[in-house]
Amino acid sequence: MDGRVVLLIPGTVPRPSSGVLGELAREFASVGEVLARIDEVAVELGMEKVSPRLVGPSAPPPGTADPDAQYLEIFAVSAAVCAAAAECGLEPFAVAGQSIGELWALAAGGHLTVEDAARIAVARSRALSEQDWPGAMLAVGTREADARSLAALVGDPDLVVACVNAPRQSVLSGPAAAIARAGEIAEFMGWPTAELDVPHASHSPALGPAARLLRAQQPPVAYGGRNWRIWSTNLAREVGDEDPLEMTIDALTSPVRLLDTLRELHGQGVNVFVDCGARPVAGPLAEASLPGIRVHVPLADPAGPAAVLRALASGAATSAPLGPVGSGKSGGKKSKGKEKDKSKDKDRGRTKGKVQDSRSAHPSPTGVPVWATAAAPVHEAVHPATETVREAPAASEPAVSKPAVSEPAVTAVPDAALDRQEIVARLRTLYAEALEYPEEVLEEDADLEASLGIESLQQLALLRRTEELYGVEGLRHHPQLLQLATLGRIADAVIEARAAV
Repeated sequence: MDGRVVLLIPGTVPRPSSGVLGELAREFASVGEVLARIDEVAVELGMEKVSPRLVGPSAPPPGTADPDAQYLEIFAVSAAVCAAAAECGLEPFAVAGQSIGELWALAAGGHLTVEDAARIAVARSRALSEQDWPGAMLAVGTREADARSLAALVGDPDLVVACVNAPRQSVLSGPAAAIARAGEIAEFMGWPTAELDVPHASHSPALGPAARLLRAQQPPVAYGGRNWRIWSTNLAREVGDEDPLEMTIDALTSPVRLLDTLRELHGQGVNVFVDCGARPVAGPLAEASLPGIRVHVPLADPAGPAAVLRALASGAATSAPLGPVGSGKSGGKKSKGKEKDKSKDKDRGRTKGKVQDSRSAHPSPTGVPVWATAAAPVHEAVHPATETVREAPAASEPAVSKPAVSEPAVTAVPDAALDRQEIVARLRTLYAEALEYPEEVLEEDADLEASLGIESLQQLALLRRTEELYGVEGLRHHPQLLQLATLGRIADAVIEARAAV
């Protein structure tokens, strides 16, 4: 195999679509077996089976689900992908799970049984529901140091940086009122935000009661045989002989260090990540964090999940991508224009110089820039090892007041012009004219920030222009556009938003 592969399991995500596991269940006997085991636990705990809706083509629409069922369904999706990967003969270098996805990773790697993982997931959900903490979680498109300063500026001791997912994506967890205040300040600073649609907020010291309740109510589980290595995003290292239940309990109040985990794995030679979720979630975070990697999302790939997993097992998909971003193609590819003509770098540098950094764009409501506020050591009582050195801005750092984007009139595009390639072409022209870039450097899969130097304030302004052009809302707060913005991904978001109108 040309590259080391890591199975990347997302944490809490929206309820999976009906029938999402239909193909995998038909192609791999192990998928039906693992789903039957999860169904048995669901019935044991007084719940409906999860497999009929996830496998059956005539399953009822998602509607609403109680938290317990949602956790079991997202577990079933990741467990099915991992089971199919194993049946194909794929031997990953490691499995890494984000947030509660770490519990799914422990089951996939044999550290505990599928049944015990399902029981712990439901017990965790019920402990969180019993505490009934009025919390929320907010993704903020900025660096960890800025997110910590933002939390400190709000001043609520229970508002903390819960997850560091990518170089420019952190997640805050805290009381709903504090999250709302943080969102207002972030908007003032020009940082994109998105409130996470999760049944329970987590990774905050405020959840100590739920952690104690879970420890008291859930009996210890047997330690498994460790078929695959597990890299913990909570411990930011490989898992040894830690107890899976205790890891789940500790994770309720400690932060998730996904970015550190991704960098550590990449440093060990991993250049292929397989997002085991129903849609691109963890994979785009890896793309936004690491240069030159390849990401595959089998369940979202047009080639079909079975074909993708078999190609990965044979090594065919570790050296060449299979399709668009979100379905297999790497976001780490360099722009051809950047390689063709170095003189174009001067144009890009000149444009980039108009906007240096959104950190210094506006003062905070208190008159002190958010990045200049000392962040409180909110996690030290929980996980002192995760505290990182905070960055200090250079004294000579210039200030800016607005994005360097021209503002010609925008005429809305009719539905008839919603062909994806036409959208990409229109976006290429829009971005090229506004930023004074040659159109040829604006490739569909080029990372607008990492490859082309487009700053966050410029991107926000251009997304607003795109919203006006296509008569949609929400692009500036789209979770995937916080993680990695490419023209192709923006086009997909436009199509999705227009379909929802």
